[in-house]
Amino acid sequence: MKRFFWQIPVLGILGVCSQISWASYDLFFPEDTDLFRLHILEQGESDNFWGVAAQGTVDKNEINSICEGLDYWARVLAPQAANTNPIPILIFPSNGEGAGALSVSTVDFDDLTFFASALTHEDYESRLQNYLASLPEDEWVSFDDFKSAAILIGTFDWSHEPLHALPDNGDGFHLPATIVHELTHALGILTQVSQTPNGQYAFMSDYFGLWSQGLRDSNGKQAESGMTISIGGTEYDGDFVLDNDSLYSGVYFTGDHVQEVLGEGTTLSFPEIGLEQYEKLVPGLPVNGAEPDSNGGISPELSHIELQNGLLSHQNWRNWTIPMEAELAALQDVGLKFDRKQLFGYSIYASGSEDKLNELTNTSGYYARENGQWLVGTPNEPRLGIGLHIYGSYNKVTQAADILTVGEDAVGIRVEGVGNHLTIDKNISIKSDGPRGAALLVSYGRDHTINLAGDVSALGEQGIAARFDFGDNILGNDQEYRGSWVWDGVNVPDDRILSKITGPLVKVFNVSGSLRGREAAIYIDESAFVKEINILPGATLEGDIISRWDPDNPKIHSSAPDSEELYTSLTFGYGVSDDGSALQSRDSNFSLNYAGNIDGPSIDMTHKSGDLTLSGKINVHSLQNEGFLTLTGKDVSKHQVTVEDTFINTQGATLETGFDADGHVNSIQAGSADLKGTLLVRPVRAFYASEDTIELQSLVDIQGSGALKANMTVALAEHIDSPTLSFAMKGDSFTDNGSMPSVFASRSDNAYSQYALDTASRSTGQALDSIADKAQGDMQDLLEALDWSAPDGSDVADALKRLGPGAYDAAARASLIQQNEINLLVLRRLMATQTDSVRAEHSLSVGQNDEGSHLSGSQRETKNTDTWQFWVTPYGGSSFQDSHKNISSWKSKGVGLIVGADRHFQSNLDVGFHLALATRRTHVKDNEKALADTTSAFFGLQAIYAPDSWNGLYLTGLGRIGVENGKMDRTIYVNGYNKQAESRWTSLAGSLQAGLGWDAQFDSGRARFALGPLAFVEYAFLHRPSLDEDKGGAANLDVDDTTYDSLLVNLGLHAGWQTILPGGNHLKCDVLAAWRHELLDPSFATSAAFVGYGAPRFESDTDLPGRDSLLLQAGFALSSNKDFTAKLDVGGEFFRQDYTGMNIGLDLAWQF
Repeated sequence: MKRFFWQIPVLGILGVCSQISWASYDLFFPEDTDLFRLHILEQGESDNFWGVAAQGTVDKNEINSICEGLDYWARVLAPQAANTNPIPILIFPSNGEGAGALSVSTVDFDDLTFFASALTHEDYESRLQNYLASLPEDEWVSFDDFKSAAILIGTFDWSHEPLHALPDNGDGFHLPATIVHELTHALGILTQVSQTPNGQYAFMSDYFGLWSQGLRDSNGKQAESGMTISIGGTEYDGDFVLDNDSLYSGVYFTGDHVQEVLGEGTTLSFPEIGLEQYEKLVPGLPVNGAEPDSNGGISPELSHIELQNGLLSHQNWRNWTIPMEAELAALQDVGLKFDRKQLFGYSIYASGSEDKLNELTNTSGYYARENGQWLVGTPNEPRLGIGLHIYGSYNKVTQAADILTVGEDAVGIRVEGVGNHLTIDKNISIKSDGPRGAALLVSYGRDHTINLAGDVSALGEQGIAARFDFGDNILGNDQEYRGSWVWDGVNVPDDRILSKITGPLVKVFNVSGSLRGREAAIYIDESAFVKEINILPGATLEGDIISRWDPDNPKIHSSAPDSEELYTSLTFGYGVSDDGSALQSRDSNFSLNYAGNIDGPSIDMTHKSGDLTLSGKINVHSLQNEGFLTLTGKDVSKHQVTVEDTFINTQGATLETGFDADGHVNSIQAGSADLKGTLLVRPVRAFYASEDTIELQSLVDIQGSGALKANMTVALAEHIDSPTLSFAMKGDSFTDNGSMPSVFASRSDNAYSQYALDTASRSTGQALDSIADKAQGDMQDLLEALDWSAPDGSDVADALKRLGPGAYDAAARASLIQQNEINLLVLRRLMATQTDSVRAEHSLSVGQNDEGSHLSGSQRETKNTDTWQFWVTPYGGSSFQDSHKNISSWKSKGVGLIVGADRHFQSNLDVGFHLALATRRTHVKDNEKALADTTSAFFGLQAIYAPDSWNGLYLTGLGRIGVENGKMDRTIYVNGYNKQAESRWTSLAGSLQAGLGWDAQFDSGRARFALGPLAFVEYAFLHRPSLDEDKGGAANLDVDDTTYDSLLVNLGLHAGWQTILPGGNHLKCDVLAAWRHELLDPSFATSAAFVGYGAPRFESDTDLPGRDSLLLQAGFALSSNKDFTAKLDVGGEFFRQDYTGMNIGLDLAWQF
């Protein structure tokens, strides 16, 4: 076993690591499953079984890269892995260059490698124990010390770039991809050979695994254990023949899973790598033949799959970081168990010819998997999955099923080969919406044609909808670099170019469907030439169009066309055929509004016909407009369009562009310009002073020595979307001298107030009418927002209400309602005091216990004179006012605590005082968005007078005075102008109430009823001082001091019931119902001005929707014979138009 690793420099071409401490240690990975246990040797340590010793260490970055490579295999193998304990893998560093991996296959494990058997066989551990017991003493190792695979990590300029759909490792050697590659050898793609005494090579008899059993030579002969190998085409009887002594000699691998992927009758060529090509086709996977060995000779290698640019190959240029589907199928054929379709929906390895394309419709979709079945419509989640892979050449493929994935670095469709035609049908979705996803990736070859009529998206982070990119070489770009007409590297001859890259990567890309990418809709790498892109009727684009291709790249081979022919043609407005290809005729119905940037100095852009609106930055080689082109860039002070060469506007074409108040134009910077046709100018969103003449700057800024030729008719754009501004042209032409006409801007005297819906809004609008001519700073921003709001003035109407002081009216109304709530609760206490006197009489008259005997003195209740009763009432209240006409709705909620004391006099006069603390929050909604918070403190007096001689008649009165601290956050949002004005105040507030009532008493056994009328009036006021808002910019209000008041008359009935419970406690309930009417003017008006602008002032007019309402209140009380009373009071105000109020209070009283 010790000699096996001497073959690793031959077997490995990928992989590796270095390290940190000086004692071996274990890492378990992945953390969630512990599928693998990595045993990492440190300097000087050795492993007896594998016969290796560590040289150096493995550092942290290399450990992370090892884990990145292992993570790929964990995702593939873990779901069906048989092992219950982590599989041990030996990792040892070496001072030599290169990398390798090994795990040996024997008959003891059904010709699987140790590593593959550990993943596959449930009885692996018992097999291993038997195997170890049979080893010679010098190779013996304990079960606990055995490692199922070994990976050598040599020194190299490693790149630790994670695994992506395409490598991005620059000149470094891609270590994570190396680990993926090397572990495939440990999983079974490995051939062991030995030399016979006469020097001939043969397959080893003891270690002849399933991979070797699947090998065939160019004659179709199957490899056998111990079979000799003939190199160079010399065929001995029974030999396994390699046609030559080079890399490619006709050997291939086949198996059931491989054939399932390749398809019936498919034959593959050996890849084009620049050496003398091997011309034969094979009905399986091409396999590496012979390579130079360490002794200076040539020996069979037979351990790498030679698919073009494949990860598992021995080619000098590879842009795959993971195995292709056919390579995964080979692993299934060597005994591994996993669901291959989790990673590949469908693959096409077959090829047609340039004269006769291989036509097929792919009805295989790509979705999530469960129990080996597709979950149609549910996106696939695994990382690095691929929905459709086109490997072969000259195929005409129609994709007729959805491909849905949200996996990281996943690809919808990947295209390679030469001359493939791909059509994505209408109503078909290709979605790769995970991080770094690519819905369409063309990564190798030339002359591909793509028709996109469906829905293609890559909306995850860094997602690219259509990506044209060869990618880096996982061995490092300094080793070899490829692109369109680009072949450069250490061993690349200057006078040669590979036939598969002698042309544009994509010949034509037609888009008539939806193309959406978060980072880019279209990305063209510096390595890829795309000849023609046509954006056709029906297309929608989201995301930038980016090209990094450089026609003057010095690496482009001399066989390429002149650089003038290496510019990408980007055309808008051609017609579209039924198959999604472009017609060479204009379509006047073409219409596209594109918000993305177009960044490509190698792009020749043409708008053929119809309407094209561009709002992003444009940076192209040339631009020609033959239709209606609208530029809507927001920052007109800078060039929206940069044209390296020539900008042409043809006769009959129309260019529309914007200008601002300073005369800046959405201009074009160009090397030269030839302008005919019509120029329409359109004011962009900005603040325009009234009666102002705007001198427009030149449309084109010529750079260098180029010329401007211009003969354009200039006019205002037909639709100017402002409800308040008017514009008129002064002049009508743009000529060679570059001068532009001027524009006159005006605003009517009632520009804003004309849209008012009520008197209050009109006064606010008139203030803005007056301010418009002298507006500065943030006020200009506010007026700009109004000037460019909805053209019908509806936004202005809403804004006028929002900008006024009406929210202060709503907050004041809520404060007065709070006074009414406190009044009612204190009144109810007074009425309860009156009832207590009645209850004392009642106790004497019906004072019998349950047995019918008279109550003793201790059981009878009398209301003592000159005594104090102390009470506390926590309460809560809420009010809801719906919108009415042009009045905003609001809701208010508050809580409070009332503490008081009453003293009863012999004359049946009760007098007391109370303290009230309250807090309240009021939300003003609809157009007047505001949030008001208040806290209040009050002191009050209350009294009730009910002499016995009045026979139930009583008088009540109370008064209260206090302060309210308030704050308001008023939200102003007008067409993108968003502010929050803040204010603070301390108000004076108070209330007076006076009333009378009469209760008739009725006895009924042990209970007594009371019923009678009552009436009371209450006056409440709030005086708020003047204040200035802040933090609201131009919307800050200078609010005048204002007094708000209310006078309510209440007429109704009071009913009560009370009884004595066993034990002497008293239970009672009562109800109050009254009609409530507002006597004062129900409208509130708050006067204000905009801070810093003084007159004219404006005021709100907030009406109370209804003056009349029904007041309902009910109470439930329990009094003990221990001088304690608890009472629950609930009620509210109802049937006032669009208003409802509710309150609840708990009264607790003690008599001393």
